[in-house]
Amino acid sequence: MTSAVTSTVTVQFFRPLLQAVEAAAGSPQLLYDATGLAADDFAESEQLLPFPALVAAWQAAIRICREPLLPLRLGQRSHPGDFGILGMLAQSSSTLGEALELGVRYERLVNQSFGSTLLLLDDHVANRLELPPLPMDTLRPMVEFDFAALVSFGKFLMRTPDERMSPLRVSFRHQPAGPVR
Repeated sequence: MTSAVTSTVTVQFFRPLLQAVEAAAGSPQLLYDATGLAADDFAESEQLLPFPALVAAWQAAIRICREPLLPLRLGQRSHPGDFGILGMLAQSSSTLGEALELGVRYERLVNQSFGSTLLLLDDHVANRLELPPLPMDTLRPMVEFDFAALVSFGKFLMRTPDERMSPLRVSFRHQPAGPVR
């Protein structure tokens, strides 16, 4: 007998959304309602939660905060410490390349729903997300957050908060949800 595997992510993926909704609405309750989860479900940072709840959380957070670019904004403000064990591994790495490789290698500890592949190209690296077969509009928030968080992560690890470390090129398979500078 074969059992269906449920795609999951850890609570860490929800934390920025909970904080944004609490700041906008005064309480994270609207996010709990949208996901069908309760405050107790978020008590342990390594707790695995269903991926469909994360999809619902992003849609609800964007609506509640009235911010179509919320994923990019939250990703820009992220810190390696926000990523639990992966952030700790990255911060203990001797190079940015090592940090990225460790992140991709151990990503499954916190995320069984989508993955990353690093592509080493000449003097730079590309990150390709491998996502579940869902409509792009549904996945857009996670793609944009992942991208912005990766850039923020790299700037932190390289200790270059200015423009010396920035993407060479960005390509999404979707249109932005608002004006991006």
